[in-house]
Formats: sequence, structure tokens, C-alpha cells
Amino acid sequence: MVAMTPEQLLAAWEDAYLAQSQNARIGRLFKGTIHNLNGIIQVFSMQSELFDMMFASADELLDEALSLCGEDAAQEKIGQTRALLHKRHQTLAQVEEKIVHAQQILKNNDEFFVSTSEGGLVSLQSLVDNVVSFFTSQMFFKHKVEKDVRVDADLSIGRHGLALTIALANLIENSIEAMERHTAQSGFFALRCFLQDNRLIMEVEDNGVGVPESIQADLFQPFVAAGPGHAGLGLYLARRVLADLGATVAMSRASQPTIFTITLPDISAVGESLV
Repeated sequence: MVAMTPEQLLAAWEDAYLAQSQNARIGRLFKGTIHNLNGIIQVFSMQSELFDMMFASADELLDEALSLCGEDAAQEKIGQTRALLHKRHQTLAQVEEKIVHAQQILKNNDEFFVSTSEGGLVSLQSLVDNVVSFFTSQMFFKHKVEKDVRVDADLSIGRHGLALTIALANLIENSIEAMERHTAQSGFFALRCFLQDNRLIMEVEDNGVGVPESIQADLFQPFVAAGPGHAGLGLYLARRVLADLGATVAMSRASQPTIFTITLPDISAVGESLV
């Protein structure tokens, strides 16, 4: 075995560390999906318990109604039963909505896996919805952040869907953390995808604390972090995976609002690589 130079060793360590970071990122994303599904199942379970209680109460009321048959009181008990059944019946709409939500999450994940295989395609809209849905497991993002997510580009993404997902996830996670640290006001997050001069533009905007001037010049270098407790590889990883698409990511604005922009080059020229 040929001995590796220090430069080669460093490059190998970097590749291994990035691969580990990428796998960890995917694991955190799907943890969010599992959290979402668990929440839906809990709602279904709670509604099932309510139905059990309702049927028990309905049975008691009907039993009383039968014993009072022929009297005005019987009509009153039957009326109470009908009202109770009607009230619980209305909750079916909520259960059905949650079931549809669960089906959509599973469908999005299925489309995502297909898109990473050879020849598989997923719409950009579906990909974006799927990435954003991963982060609804975070209570701050779900309840305290106003969201504006718009996809004004009718495109399909194929085998590079994973790279685009990882890049977007890094930018979104950075936005959420920046908003959490900016406690003076409520959060605002925007993700806008549109075509400009035959290029795909994806803007991630937030009203968080912004990027300190001291690190702006080196922001996309490894081990440069805007906040405490981070390895500082998120933006570096985003830039690396986007390079496979011939795409770029840059900070368009440092604060109020902070905007990061992903730019995919001439769609007609790179169509084969996108799909």
C-alpha cells in the first residue's frame, strides 16, 4: 500500500467526515418525518377513544329511551343521542384530514426515493414540500414562524434530488436557528423558487439574527459557524453537493432579512443532469 501524503490524508478525512455529516443529515430529516407520522397516529388514537366513550354514552341514553318509550322524556333522550352522534360524526372530517396528510407524507417520501434512483423523477414542488415538512417536527418552526413557500417553476428533478434536498435542508435549518436566536420578534421564513433568464433560482429568507460581519468572507469554508455548538460544515456541505449540479449557493443579504440564493445554470443546457 502506497503511503499517503499529508495532503491526501487530509482530503480523505474531509471526504469521510462529509459523508458522515451527510448521513447524519438524512437521519435527522427522516426523524422529522417519523415525528410527523407519530403525531398523526396520536390524533387518530385519541379520536378512537372518544368514539368508544361516545358509543358507551349513546348506549346508556338509548337504554333509558327504551324504558321511557311513549313519554315525552323518551323523545328528549333520543334527541340527546342524535346530538351526541352528530357531534362525534363531525370529528370524522378531522380524522380523514389527518389520514390524507399521512398518505401525502408517505407519497412524498416514496417520490423522493424514486427520484434518487436512475430515471426516477419528482416535481420540484413535491421536493420542496417534502423538505419543508421535515422541519414541522420543530415546535418553534411549526407554531411561531410565518411561512411563505412558493414554487413558480414547473420542473422535474431526478437523480440529483438528494443533493438539492441536502442543500435546502442545511439552509432551512440555519434559518430556523437564526430566528430562534432572535427572540425580539416573531419569525418569518420564505422559500421562493422561480425561473429567471432560464436559470432556476431558489431563495431562502429569514428575519433571524443575520450573519456576523466577522465571518461573512469565510462563511462557506469548513468549520466556520455563525452560532455556538456547530461544526460549521452546513454551508460548506451545501456548496459541495450543489457543485455536482453545476449550481452555486451564495449569501445575497446578510441581515434583515438574511437571504441565501441557490442558482442552477441554464436549464436547457443542463436538463439532462437535472433529470
